[in-house]
Amino acid sequence: RAALGGTTYSLFPIRNNGRGGAVPPARDVRESVLSDWLLAVEADAGDWPAARLDLLQGVTQLIAVERDRRDAARTVRRRLAQEVLELVQAGA
Repeated sequence: RAALGGTTYSLFPIRNNGRGGAVPPARDVRESVLSDWLLAVEADAGDWPAARLDLLQGVTQLIAVERDRRDAARTVRRRLAQEVLELVQAGA
């Protein structure tokens, strides 16, 4: 939980599912710290019933799947850009 200007926020981590394979399992610590996502909710989740917390867990999983999809697409674009650059450098 975090408080800012008298308002309480609950922070929930968006964990990497690793389904897409876009992010290697052993990521650099700096990359992890700088790129982790959080879902911020303007409420004190400490007062929430278990059913609501379970629902929020499902939301964070959906966000993680979307993040994995975006990361995979970004990886493909980077790979293609690298191949084009190598061809240009080789004079093709």
